[in-house]
Amino acid sequence: MRLEPGMLIKTNYSGPYRILEIDRRHTRHINLTCVHPDSNRSVFYLNGWIEEDLRSISKTFCGHKTTLGYDHIFILPNDQPLQLALF
Repeated sequence: MRLEPGMLIKTNYSGPYRILEIDRRHTRHINLTCVHPDSNRSVFYLNGWIEEDLRSISKTFCGHKTTLGYDHIFILPNDQPLQLALF
């Protein structure tokens, strides 16, 4: 599912968050700018997500050790209507 600004999400380790902005400039992943649904004060950045399966990207460390991305995004039911794009 394609993520859109205004959607409520959570990860397997934190949340919930409301998406403010989606950065799709990268070829293999997206970065999300979010806020807590009850407060617009604190901004959270969720970086390095694959939009097709809503998983985090694999991480490569020193010595070329690679770990699979095991973090997930879960889409929550919205508490308010969303204006989505038709095309």
